[in-house]
Amino acid sequence: MNLENNSVLIKWLKNYWLLLVLPIAYLLLISPYITGRISTNNHNLIITLTTIENWLEDGALAHSFNLINSWGNPGDLGVHYYPRVMSEEGRNYFVSYPPLSFIVFYGVVNIFQPSNFIVAFKLFGVLIHLFSFCVLFYIIKNKSNLWIAYLLGGVFLFFPSSIVLSLMYYPEQLIILLLLLLVVVFEFSSSKGQYFLLLILSFMLVYCDWLGVLIIGSMLFFNLFISEEKLWKVSLFLVLGGSLGGLLLLFQYSNISGFEALVQGLKVRYIERSGVFSEFYSDRGVNLYSSNTLSYLFSHLVPTIIGGLIAVCFLIVKKGLNFKYRWIWLVIVPILVHMIVLFNSNIIHFQNLAKLSLVFSLGVAFWIGKKTIKPVVVIAILSINIFFSVYFVTQYFDQYSSSSEVYDKADFIRENNDLKASIVLEQEGFSEDLVLLSYLTKRNLTWQKDSTSAFLNKSKYSGKIVFLGWPHRNLVIIPN
Repeated sequence: MNLENNSVLIKWLKNYWLLLVLPIAYLLLISPYITGRISTNNHNLIITLTTIENWLEDGALAHSFNLINSWGNPGDLGVHYYPRVMSEEGRNYFVSYPPLSFIVFYGVVNIFQPSNFIVAFKLFGVLIHLFSFCVLFYIIKNKSNLWIAYLLGGVFLFFPSSIVLSLMYYPEQLIILLLLLLVVVFEFSSSKGQYFLLLILSFMLVYCDWLGVLIIGSMLFFNLFISEEKLWKVSLFLVLGGSLGGLLLLFQYSNISGFEALVQGLKVRYIERSGVFSEFYSDRGVNLYSSNTLSYLFSHLVPTIIGGLIAVCFLIVKKGLNFKYRWIWLVIVPILVHMIVLFNSNIIHFQNLAKLSLVFSLGVAFWIGKKTIKPVVVIAILSINIFFSVYFVTQYFDQYSSSSEVYDKADFIRENNDLKASIVLEQEGFSEDLVLLSYLTKRNLTWQKDSTSAFLNKSKYSGKIVFLGWPHRNLVIIPN
């Protein structure tokens, strides 16, 4: 019996040794960054933990599971570094994304009760990425062959923006896993339970990320050209589940400050993030047709394309795309539409480009079908791909290392912390440091150019204002 078991294990290792080596290589690459320090650009982590810690303190139901982006101290009410949707109590709520990914992590925190939320957050993102890799490997192996699955699974696992995102777990990462699970249900499930799974997954897709709406809409558009009774039944369950998710989201977010305030908040955020409007309305002046975009295209999109094209260039076959394939409308079309509709958000935030990993890996796999490739070629391509990924990812994290100066500022603010006072920092305008400082100090920080600015005379929620000048650490207490 032992000999038989050993024989099975040896056979499995002979075929699937790369399935162990690739995740180990990925873990070695990201292990130096799984620390309790936060880099100034990791707004995803900061916004998530601000929400989770408020839910834990007040109870998630007290906030209706809405994403809270502010602290509730008396001196913090009505204070913000960026207004999103403000409640009547003066709390600032984050409505740029649906709440599912936050709720999932909140559940994990309640179950495992980690001592360090920051490390737990990063580890959770790493696990989601590894699980997504396993699901993708399963899909490609069954639609193509083992070595193509290794190659394209490796491209996905070491996609530069995906590696960065895995340390910033957020809706953009969870939606990738949900989309892969949806592909599994579409392609490999034929039981009656398929429709129930489609209902659940479509609900989760819409309740997780705006891309979910585009995925369902893309499949409905596909049905206009393909006359299959089963597809219409599938679409019915997709629409039903997506509608339930959307209605819950609207009801939940409308409880913050009414439906009109929600629409206004979403409208402002879309104008800023779409990149369809003029430079004046787009964050950092980045839109589809501005010169400011070129630097982001070069620094963010080029590394992403290189990471994916290495595999594609070796696998080009003389075979046109068949637009009757459901996976094109399920994966490629909605992702590319999202890239355009929210161009500003996608191109500015490097980690948002992780969605393209599915366009490269899953798209190529379905395109080339059962094409064979030699193992030595796969290993060579993956080695080159990993080399590029290590280079780009290292450059990225070095650029956004955790700032000692920000932590020093946080220590100084905590030493002079009066929960009944509003805190204003002297600086020219918004900076990424302010987001991290707000989390580290558990205070809603804002800024003004000098102590005569309008805000300092308008705080109706505090008895005094602490005005901090930097770098000389001037501290002025101004009675209200």
